[in-house]
Amino acid sequence: MPDTRLRRMAQVLVRYSLGIKKGDRLAIETGPIAAPLVHEVVREALRAGAYPETFVALPGVREIILKEGSEEQLSYIPAAQRMVIEEYETQLQLLLQDNTRALSGVDPARMAIVQKGELFCKDGEFVI
Repeated sequence: MPDTRLRRMAQVLVRYSLGIKKGDRLAIETGPIAAPLVHEVVREALRAGAYPETFVALPGVREIILKEGSEEQLSYIPAAQRMVIEEYETQLQLLLQDNTRALSGVDPARMAIVQKGELFCKDGEFVI
């Protein structure tokens, strides 16, 4: 039996917060811990006539990249992330962690490299 709270949260996210319309493409970026909410968001997006797509990050992968990646690798923007920014009408990022201390052992200077390389889309153009 679906959780009524998750169903209502999904309705708020899809209908109100994101304002999804028929034909919109929705990118949902999250980790496995958010699966119950993601299921409800996908259902609600489908009811709204949208095309939901999930991008799920595995726990521990970001930590490995931050600890072991070169500066060039840290500042790289993955093609899927570029595509979402350039082409999707809506994006939902559910930033949940089951281990809140997962990145505590990562050098803050390495995290700054990643943040410096992150791009934001404004009016269809990339800006730093």
